[in-house]
Amino acid sequence: MENFKINHIGYVVKDLSGSAEIFINLFKYKIIENDVIDELQDVTVQFLYHESLPTVELIMPNSEKSPSQNALQKGGGINHIAYDVPDINEGIKYFEINKFKLVKKPLPGSAHNNKLVCFLYHSKIGLIELVEKNK
Repeated sequence: MENFKINHIGYVVKDLSGSAEIFINLFKYKIIENDVIDELQDVTVQFLYHESLPTVELIMPNSEKSPSQNALQKGGGINHIAYDVPDINEGIKYFEINKFKLVKKPLPGSAHNNKLVCFLYHSKIGLIELVEKNK
């Protein structure tokens, strides 16, 4: 695989509107769309756009059972970087060969127009997300 492109940087936050306000006021980001509830991840997300900076995904856990709740309890902040891949299964194979572990199998991401997304983890760099672009 080559020619990786960052899809977004994910931040786990306690308050979507308060966090969005910081990105909007300090960095001049704009809200892309209204909040999206992702029932599979048990989170509400909001995407922010900037013409020259990476897209930001704000992630707010909806309950104590949310996979993101643990990250929030540790202080929140940057949680992952998401990368576009043409084929999610090929992406998984590529990263597993390079010592990443699949954390969350591919599922339709409601915040990504139901394109397949998955999460992988490497002990030396942390969590990444793959977003399938071509299907």
